[in-house]
Amino acid sequence: MKDVMNKEFEYRGYKFNIKVELNYRVERRMNGDKWHLITINCMDCDNYYRKKDVEDSKLELTIRLETELAKAHVDSRLGPEEADPRLLALGFR
Repeated sequence: MKDVMNKEFEYRGYKFNIKVELNYRVERRMNGDKWHLITINCMDCDNYYRKKDVEDSKLELTIRLETELAKAHVDSRLGPEEADPRLLALGFR
């Protein structure tokens, strides 16, 4: 049975959903490798959608990288951010 987990995050007014399907693919042998399926999409009107099959050992790193790619996509659409990054990191808008 595959477990599915979701996480939503907002960046500069755009909402994203990250869905992780754990054990999407498993080798059927002793100590077999596992792969997980990561899907990230924009829940607003933007057509941002990415799907990635990732090995178990690289799951956290890949989620961080995909989150940064989504943020870079928003930055490319809106231009550079003018607010103080220290305050943004603390959750201010």
